[in-house]
Amino acid sequence: MTDVYEYLLSHRVSRPGLARIRELLKLLKKPENALKIVHVAGTNGKGSVCAMLESIICCAGFKTGLFCSPALCSPCDGIRVGKCAISEDELGEVLADIAEAEKNMTEPPTEFEILTAAALLYFKQRGCSVVILETGMGGAQDATNAVENPILSVITDISIDHIEFLGATVAEIAHEKAGIIKDGVPVIFGGSGEAEGIIRSRARGSAYIPVQYDKLSNVKYSLRGSSFDFDNYSGLKLSLGGVYQPQNAARALTAIAQLIRLGFEITDGAVRAGLETVSWPGRFELLCEEPVMIYDGAHNLQGMKAAALSIEEIFGGKVNILMGVMADKEHKAMCEIIAPLVNEAFTVTPNNPRALDSKELAVELSALGVRAQGFDSIKCALRTAAERSKDMPLLILGSLYLYADIKAELVNVMQRQRLQN
Repeated sequence: MTDVYEYLLSHRVSRPGLARIRELLKLLKKPENALKIVHVAGTNGKGSVCAMLESIICCAGFKTGLFCSPALCSPCDGIRVGKCAISEDELGEVLADIAEAEKNMTEPPTEFEILTAAALLYFKQRGCSVVILETGMGGAQDATNAVENPILSVITDISIDHIEFLGATVAEIAHEKAGIIKDGVPVIFGGSGEAEGIIRSRARGSAYIPVQYDKLSNVKYSLRGSSFDFDNYSGLKLSLGGVYQPQNAARALTAIAQLIRLGFEITDGAVRAGLETVSWPGRFELLCEEPVMIYDGAHNLQGMKAAALSIEEIFGGKVNILMGVMADKEHKAMCEIIAPLVNEAFTVTPNNPRALDSKELAVELSALGVRAQGFDSIKCALRTAAERSKDMPLLILGSLYLYADIKAELVNVMQRQRLQN
């Protein structure tokens, strides 16, 4: 296929339902049936849990496949084998097969359905031993839920997000995410409260395994990650920053324990090496150390609470922020959470049709007593923010849709600062 991006863009629409993806997979001879799949859903933390699972299982000697979303810089980023992203040429070849199959479909698939099918087909072609499959949004109606026989289901946690698609209450969202549970397939749940009862009830035909956070202890945080004990593991080191990551590690390790019970040989050494070497861009990622610049894709209320806790724990004072959010998020409440920790804010409009205008976001932060300035371009915002943050940490928050633009401009910003110094 000559133009991967053009093909995907022509299918960029959101339509719920599993009929199209099931039809597409059938035309592709059901590649998912040849794979051992760990299916992961949740409001927050699922991407980090997927990355940890991939890293640990890879260190144990298995050929891993990982499908995750959103892809941060390129569609290739979301499809990985053995921690390496699919090349654009390889993706083009797989999409050519899908485009051919699409000719026989009753209705064209969506972009996400195409990418889901592409990942499963590619993983089969590469002979992956274990596949970690992250839902895009929700559960029951998510394209990844066309997979009928996963070996394990993981639901990280449940909170309010995507209310226009999933429902306005935790209970409604829990019912939607519980849709990935299959009879006879063990399910791990890392949440609590009202959602816990719903997930437990839905899992009656399966082994229900709650994450035991009381076994998480001796947690210590740093700019580059954390160390902690969990269950029978002591002195674990995790290379992902943010105070929320040890909890995500507890979720991943609970899943690893279940995989071991299912017969996978995963040693203590593989667990330690996997956690020490895992990387997951855009989640409290240290972009630059001098001056400190961190990207955290805190895109909803729960994510912003976690970011605020990380700022308090790691920095113990105020920071500057560069922030852009989606208009359909609880952005006013997100501003209320972060405002007490902000010295100065630089707001931007992410490159997405759902984005909130930067000036409107600046007004919301200003109303909370924050000195805030809205920018028309991400380039100008990052340059200004970096210039004013030489002696103060700069956190980039609010949306993963900023990541590609920030990374592209960061090289220029760092070069300018080196010349000035």
